Amino acid sequence: MRKKLAYHAIQHLTSVFDDTLRPVSPEHAAVFFKRNVALFPFTEKSGRGNLLAYWDRSDVPGDGVTAETAQLLFKGLPFNDPVLVDLVSGSVYAIPAGRIAKAGNAVVFGDMPIIDSPLLIADRALLHLEKD
Repeated sequence: MRKKLAYHAIQHLTSVFDDTLRPVSPEHAAVFFKRNVALFPFTEKSGRGNLLAYWDRSDVPGDGVTAETAQLLFKGLPFNDPVLVDLVSGSVYAIPAGRIAKAGNAVVFGDMPIIDSPLLIADRALLHLEKD
């Protein structure tokens, strides 16, 4: 008997979202994508970093994972060392420097994957990663 994917997703979610994160106004985030996207920006209370949770919410989630790409904008709150987090697998990916652009007080993340389950762009300092 194996655990459901949702079990692991909840484990990963609760390892990131604790009482140090607080939601900020949705005006801090925008997305450039052809369908409806959920965007939830957060900041860490002591200033260790920021986080943006997002997913394609245009349809009922399915079993297949077909990633498309979107441009995501986060304004007014900087990122120091952003990484991409897949909450289902728990994988953390470096975001190539060529996909991150600063424009005034905004950060634009280009060609970011978007699927029908939550992904995070988060400052590495907010994650409880094991040291190699």
